Amino acid sequence: MKLKPALLILYFIVIPGLSLSAQGLFNHKKPLKVKFQADFNAIFQDKTDSAVYHPGSMKIKFPDETYEFSIELKTRGHYRRDHCSFPPLKVNFKKEDIKGTPFEGSDKIKMVTHCNTDDPEADQNVLTEYLIYKIYNILTDTSFRVALMKAVYKPATKNMNRVSQYAFFIEKTNMVEDRHGLKEFEPEHTQAGRYNKDNFCLVSLFMFMIRNTDWNALIPQNIKLLAAMKEDQFVIVPYDFDLSKWVNPHYAPYNKMDHMELTPMIKGYCHDYDDFSRAIQVFNKNRNEIVKLIDGFAYLKNKRKETLLETIDDFYNIINNRVLFEENFNNYCED
Repeated sequence: MKLKPALLILYFIVIPGLSLSAQGLFNHKKPLKVKFQADFNAIFQDKTDSAVYHPGSMKIKFPDETYEFSIELKTRGHYRRDHCSFPPLKVNFKKEDIKGTPFEGSDKIKMVTHCNTDDPEADQNVLTEYLIYKIYNILTDTSFRVALMKAVYKPATKNMNRVSQYAFFIEKTNMVEDRHGLKEFEPEHTQAGRYNKDNFCLVSLFMFMIRNTDWNALIPQNIKLLAAMKEDQFVIVPYDFDLSKWVNPHYAPYNKMDHMELTPMIKGYCHDYDDFSRAIQVFNKNRNEIVKLIDGFAYLKNKRKETLLETIDDFYNIINNRVLFEENFNNYCED
């Protein structure tokens, strides 16, 4: 496995014990075909912080083998759970059932679903968020890998129609930890000095590119904080990009705003242009690969591709021009 350094001043250790089967879940370019069966009415009525698991089954087809599992499902998340009729799910496997399969080590794995079945942009929103994760994978290996699927949801009762939509699995935090010899810390508040500067600048630029304000570094929100030891500087691993303007869902608080509008996204502490130089180098080095990923993603509509590619052009014009950068970042960043 070829590793990409997340930071130019850090090195990471790969733990030899990481299961090759688990890595295989996230190495497929085409969507995996998955069928779920459960009492989804009961699952979706249970949308509280104390939601419990409900029994179900899952059949998933890989290129070389098909697996069937008895599973448990429950709703998860916060904003989407409250605003979506088909909220995100967590899938729980029995550990002994997934040993030696692509899901080994992935019991209780998060799953991003479409929001509302009757939304004509539901699939496109899921596919766009999936692409956001894949783009961040290009920039750094200290990131959550994702596995795209075409999911069929078969209800256990007759009072719900069969549903077929795109969805994706998100890698568990402990897998990122194992790849780099890090562990997660969960402080309620953090100070600027606790973050590795290059990593923070990389995340800030990334959030700016996708137009995402739904994150915070000082009061950790939609980020995981990893470090080798408690006293070390934190590495940020971001997640939950559905409220970014790249996705632009109908339930977002800004959904009537111009999708192309550039909004300041620095949420932690401010730096000058020179401090961002290493992160800008990472983006410039990977520009062609990012564009190629979007342009070649067959499941996204051309109109949405064009919009994303236009915003990328705007983004690169800004980060490679000191005057434009300072207008968009230093004047509006949030300490």
